[in-house]
Amino acid sequence: MNFKIIRSFSAFVALVLISTSCKNNKAKKENLVFEEAYSIFMPVYLQENKSSILLTEFFEDSNAVDSVNSVGAVKIIYKKGESKVSVETNAASPKIFTLNVYSKGMCKSIVCKKTTRQTIAFEYKESAVKYKQIKVKGEFNNWNTEATTLSLAGNVWKGELNINPGKYNYKLMGDGKEISDHNNSDSVSNGMGGYNNILTVEAADRSKLPELSTQSFDNNNITIKCTNSPEAIICLWQNQIMSHELSNGNCILTVPDIAQKVDRSFIRVFAYNSEGISNDILIPLENGKVLENTTSLNRNDKEYNIMYFALVDRFVDGDTSNTQKTIDKNILPRANYYGGDLQGIINKINDGYLEKLGVNCLWISPIVQNPLGAYQEYPAPRRWFSGYHGYWPVTETTIDTRFGNDDVFKNLVTTAHQKKMNVLLDFVSNHVHSENKIYKDHPEFFTCIDLPDGRKNIRLWDEYRLTTWFEPFMPDINYDIPQAVDMMTDSALYWITKFGIDGFRHDAVKHVPSPFWLTLTKKIKLQVVEKEHRSIYQIGETFGSRELIGSYVSTGQLDAQFDFNTYFDASRILLNNDESFESLKNSITESCNYYGYHHLMGNISGNHDMPRFISFASKAISGSEDAKEAGWTRDVKIKDSVGYDMLIQLQALNMTLPGVPCIYYGDEYGDMGAGDPDNRRMARFGNMLSSKENNTLDKTIKLVQLRRNNIAMIYGETKFLQADKNVLVIMRKYFEQVSILILNKSNDIQTATFEMPDYTNSKSLKALFDSNFEISNGKMVIQIPPHQTEVLYSYK
Repeated sequence: MNFKIIRSFSAFVALVLISTSCKNNKAKKENLVFEEAYSIFMPVYLQENKSSILLTEFFEDSNAVDSVNSVGAVKIIYKKGESKVSVETNAASPKIFTLNVYSKGMCKSIVCKKTTRQTIAFEYKESAVKYKQIKVKGEFNNWNTEATTLSLAGNVWKGELNINPGKYNYKLMGDGKEISDHNNSDSVSNGMGGYNNILTVEAADRSKLPELSTQSFDNNNITIKCTNSPEAIICLWQNQIMSHELSNGNCILTVPDIAQKVDRSFIRVFAYNSEGISNDILIPLENGKVLENTTSLNRNDKEYNIMYFALVDRFVDGDTSNTQKTIDKNILPRANYYGGDLQGIINKINDGYLEKLGVNCLWISPIVQNPLGAYQEYPAPRRWFSGYHGYWPVTETTIDTRFGNDDVFKNLVTTAHQKKMNVLLDFVSNHVHSENKIYKDHPEFFTCIDLPDGRKNIRLWDEYRLTTWFEPFMPDINYDIPQAVDMMTDSALYWITKFGIDGFRHDAVKHVPSPFWLTLTKKIKLQVVEKEHRSIYQIGETFGSRELIGSYVSTGQLDAQFDFNTYFDASRILLNNDESFESLKNSITESCNYYGYHHLMGNISGNHDMPRFISFASKAISGSEDAKEAGWTRDVKIKDSVGYDMLIQLQALNMTLPGVPCIYYGDEYGDMGAGDPDNRRMARFGNMLSSKENNTLDKTIKLVQLRRNNIAMIYGETKFLQADKNVLVIMRKYFEQVSILILNKSNDIQTATFEMPDYTNSKSLKALFDSNFEISNGKMVIQIPPHQTEVLYSYK
């Protein structure tokens, strides 16, 4: 059957059903309008051959689903009343298609993408050193040493890996000890003084894939330009399939009338050909009209967020009466309380600092009660710490007395909202502290610290990912127990319903199983999103492969996670003159393939668990040393001021890429810091900053404000115009508006020359940092000094 015909017919049926239900029942229409505004379904990434899709991720009541179908060579197995749908694909199945679900007289469609996994041979040729056993651990198997064991054939160890295209860090394990793959010279620093090998699995040639771009709009018609002959195009308004026409390589859409009833809705477009899947398009609408600028965007628009992370104890001491250090001679000063509190954050909101910076989403570290005493870390050198950071919960629903109280936190949230700023609270769901009453009353709710082989299940991050304890005093919650799931999800919900916060940053997501996240998100949708008609944003923290990270990002789980892989690649490439921006291009593209080209992933400048980027960029610490130990043993200071310029390059990249930019406090001006806790120094402001730091702050403000006010940087498609050893040029394009990021990471002046869209001329572009440029015969020519940044942007 013809895929396009079936899709158009489904769209016709869906639109008829929508319009009929609206005419017959005003209440139903109002419910639909709200539901459509808050329930875009994320694409589902299928497994090989057969996948199971949980309908309860998408629908409140799966019993109300009448039928499910799809198109082409896709087999659907569904029995009414069941909560799951089985989807079977084969070589003839479309690379991307919709699963059409009929419920309550309407059809809603879930976009499904076939996997790009492939099985590759992995070999290790023996050296002079002989081993009895060789195993492989890496990002492709979540660093699990037991996942991949090789077999010896002659003098070659052999095995197979079933993985997606991309680049993967890995290490070999020879008789239980880490060894390097001497057959593979491609390696990268592991950030701890050692190196990992790199395995590369080539992806499809993107020059042959369909490419979609926003072309024009007029009244209710939108034109999307399509290149490389798509075999099929899927267009949706919210979760409803739209009909479309093809004309001269363009896809022409008509916005459905019902969109006029919805304040904010979206059109999405996908395509594929024999080579693979295209980029995707996201077009925001306001009452059915294409959004042309950012003036109508607000706190409910998640793509509009620019996040700022304040570690409460290390930000501002606004109330000295609650300052209380842990009295213990074993604690070194930098591991003790500094005095920052919630009132200090309120003060910085009120004095306009965050507003001037331009951020509109405040993430604050955990504020629940932590122990009053000191505790010793498990691994050597076994230093002592206080709970200043907030990640040792003694309670789940009371505020640490050293940070404030309920009234102060309510005031913080209210004050932020008055400044049109969201508040995200850091929530710890993986563990509690041993002083927590839950652990004392219900030890059966926790995993066992003793393993059958006699080892302690402590810090076995990957081998026992879902059960390991972080420390002997941090019991790991066993979410196989339903009561534990209900208890902790209710605790999270408490913070939203009582204080009106706008979402969470979730700690240690990969150590918590998916059923917890499914339960929490469903409760949030039913008890907050639907009742209060407001948006809740949930972003998680997972160190691991993109596949592992992405497994927690779905319609029924989290909106996003932090994109650590892109951060690590960007840092490595910006810091190393021998690295090419081509590698960063591939890394960014890989993230878009996993999370979508308009994802909500967090693009970080750094965080509290890693050495600050500028410490490497300024040569204060080297990539070959133990950065954590450096922070304890010496005073880490800036050595080369070029680090400030390199930090601005990272900030500019984060503001340009799809996703939610996130500034770690102090990175807006270039604070120093080696490993934890040296990277958690007290925040500084005003006359405490040097001239270099003030200059860096001014540039950061310009970048943030540009992101806030340039719709192409928020909703535009992403295109690489140049990516070589020294120069990176990325364009975000939204209809006729563009922003163009240009980075030079070399020690010399570089001239960037690249093709420009045919409608763009020098009169329609400004340079954020005042570089001279010219456009001649459709080509842009611009000179960029060493380690400098420029952003060209449209203006009217």
